[in-house]
Amino acid sequence: MLSTISPRKCHIHALAALVTLTAGSFFLHVLTNGPPYRSDSHGYLESIKETYSYYRRHRQRVNPLDFTYPIPGTDICRDGAPFFLILVISLHSRRAERDAIRSTWGSISRGKHWPRGPAGSLPPDTPPNLITKVVFLFGKHSNNSYNRELLHESAQYNDVVQANFTENYRNLTLKVLMGLKWALKQCAEAEFILKVDDDTFVNVPMMVDYVISRDYWEKTIMGFINYKPFPFRYYTKWQVSWEEYPYFRYPSYVSGNIYLFLSLTAHDLMDAAEYLPYVSMEDVYITGILAEVVRMKYHPIPRKLYNQKERATVCELATNKRIASHSITAPLHYNVWRAMLDKTCSGAEKLL
Repeated sequence: MLSTISPRKCHIHALAALVTLTAGSFFLHVLTNGPPYRSDSHGYLESIKETYSYYRRHRQRVNPLDFTYPIPGTDICRDGAPFFLILVISLHSRRAERDAIRSTWGSISRGKHWPRGPAGSLPPDTPPNLITKVVFLFGKHSNNSYNRELLHESAQYNDVVQANFTENYRNLTLKVLMGLKWALKQCAEAEFILKVDDDTFVNVPMMVDYVISRDYWEKTIMGFINYKPFPFRYYTKWQVSWEEYPYFRYPSYVSGNIYLFLSLTAHDLMDAAEYLPYVSMEDVYITGILAEVVRMKYHPIPRKLYNQKERATVCELATNKRIASHSITAPLHYNVWRAMLDKTCSGAEKLL
């Protein structure tokens, strides 16, 4: 009897068993970990409709942002507000990356001139330190020796801001919100805010030229856009529980490696932030959920200028073919800068 069953039918039965097992595992997960929608909704379709209505301003604060600042950075913008205020996300242990930024593309905020000519199309007599300010953001480290080292670093460079929350990945949203709150108080006249990670190289003149040659920045966030992706639910640093975010999809958002908006946009985002439930994925929360609530628009960085999927080469950065790149180590920062100073990238690719 068994010999009469065709291999094709066996494959069909096996596939059906696999589908049944997968569906059973899903429903077991739902029973164990909670439903993929709010408990007061009436089903899956309504939960999708409610996704954004849940993230609307509450009448009372649900996400208080009452920071105190062990390193307040009150003198950073005292000599004038910059065109670009660049907020750099860093960790205490990544001193080499910070020093590389200070010595290369970030040196313009310390009065150095860009090696390949003036910094964009701003008036040529604009002092370099008023084109951009670079500020490194921190929480408090559990090892107080790191906090003491950061105090010395701040005294030396005057480009550090530290607040009183615990430094860890789940508090990354807090770190960026802290930076925005600081910026709106201590550097309120800055025109634009650019947020980057400390493994990012920014071609400041190209960024200046790109921004001032366009006039659609009102209520707009520029970066690499992710269109309504699914959250990670399992065993990664990006894992988000159903309790933290009780829906199947995120709203569209801009990746956190690099994004830019007007300071006025930061005002709108911060006005909403304390009245919306907290989500630990910084880019999702700030450029997705908050942006959805305050009706922001998105502008993608052209892929030829910035590729989220791959790191730019030394020559691409040194010869103004890329506006920025991520995954740039401290040695690579110096390699790109050396190629810019030499006005050649002959052999530079070997330094990757």
